[in-house]
Amino acid sequence: MYYVILKADYRRSEISSKKMLSNISHDNRNPFLEAMESVAKLASAGKAGNNGNMDYGVKKGNYLGHGSNLVYTTDVVDVMRTMDSSAYTEYQKISKEDGGINSLKYLTNWYSNAVKKSPNMIDNYEKQSDEYVEQNVKNQKLDKTFADIKTESKSIFLESLKAFQISNPGFLTSIIDRELALKFWNL
Repeated sequence: MYYVILKADYRRSEISSKKMLSNISHDNRNPFLEAMESVAKLASAGKAGNNGNMDYGVKKGNYLGHGSNLVYTTDVVDVMRTMDSSAYTEYQKISKEDGGINSLKYLTNWYSNAVKKSPNMIDNYEKQSDEYVEQNVKNQKLDKTFADIKTESKSIFLESLKAFQISNPGFLTSIIDRELALKFWNL
């Protein structure tokens, strides 16, 4: 049963990948793949926070407005989390208790006082983010396990996958065994 699900998932992924790549012009494929590599590097440089959420160490922002009149704004809650962890802990506590006006008041008062105390706080937050990217993301090495698998066509891909399985016996079996064990033991 699990094999059928795995096969169906693989087939859906294969179809989705072909559709996606067929919609990208040949000239844009390399820039697209380079962007995907950058995303993978950023993801692999992230660390799990205390609450289980991933922290990628980069500044977060939002856009206000619509259409071509968008204005980039810095995410103040992320500034608080990054620059003042004790205030962020208190903010989370208040948010859980009421989730509304009191947490908004706390956030507004914190921001007002923090900017008075440190007028360069937002610049420091963004600088810290840029330094993190420079130190931890740009030189991140990606896993090369499947680097030699060719993807020019379906038949070439399958032949390349077979060659990989021959040179790495038990690789896929160990992954499936682990996934089945996790499913069975609900880990």
